[in-house]
Amino acid sequence: MSMLKKNIRVLLKTHFENLKRRFFSETRQQKRSHAGRNEYFANEVQAPKGFLRKKKIASKLKQGFLEVPITCLLPLLLLLACSKSADELFREGKALMDEDEYTEALVLLEKAMKKAPDNAHIHNAMGVAFLRSNSTLAAVASFNRAIRADSTDYKAYYNRANAKRVLGNDQGAIEDYNRAIGIYPELADAYANRGAIYAKYQDFDHALFDFQYAISLNDKNPLVFMSKGKIELRINNVEDAIFNFKKAIALKKDLAEAWYWMGLAEIARENKAEGCEYLQSAVQYGMAQAQEFIAENCLQ
Repeated sequence: MSMLKKNIRVLLKTHFENLKRRFFSETRQQKRSHAGRNEYFANEVQAPKGFLRKKKIASKLKQGFLEVPITCLLPLLLLLACSKSADELFREGKALMDEDEYTEALVLLEKAMKKAPDNAHIHNAMGVAFLRSNSTLAAVASFNRAIRADSTDYKAYYNRANAKRVLGNDQGAIEDYNRAIGIYPELADAYANRGAIYAKYQDFDHALFDFQYAISLNDKNPLVFMSKGKIELRINNVEDAIFNFKKAIALKKDLAEAWYWMGLAEIARENKAEGCEYLQSAVQYGMAQAQEFIAENCLQ
């Protein structure tokens, strides 16, 4: 890297020296008219406004302040870009991902991967960018490479599990959640997501265990409280269901689905008036389908 930077400095210095010699050679041969100066600088640099004195230009050349044509610097800029380390490219790619610029991020991460093909973090980041870009198969392939590079990092297993869920491979997702939890037992989201799969297949005991354990690790996620409440309602634990729906709403007041399910729970225990109010709140917060239930059960 130091040798490359040294070579670039030499190239820049040579360019400035050539420009300086050319300037003094040509200005001695042409008349020092205002038009002549503009013609010369239009060929080399942007022509400054007003009359430029030879002494002032020479001073700028000596100080290295004269603007260099972009066409001359472009190869050097490209060379500098190519000289970035894998870590630099990785950080820049991650920064673009934070701005939801996944296509641009993948370009930099691909370059980083070529420089460091065994870096698990780069492969994992690429997988996340692919997943958020709806390129799920490419995401799985990147997570596979991340795991081959480092099988002790829970992130790639967790992310691959999420990708497998998108692809409908629920059993494969559970296996990867299990691996992620085995490496990092305090990963609350892994329990929550695994619980959602168990709930999908009506394995309510395992689902409730996972949701409760996820809450014990992180009690600030309203979606987990809501998911647990829905299971409690399914198994006729209405009081526990309402408790969890209220917890979810306390954390996120505009969570329309929680209002909807709490309305159904109140109606189930024959609190029709209160339940209908909750359903109206669900509509207010954007759940239009609650209106149909209101029309059938709340309007006289």
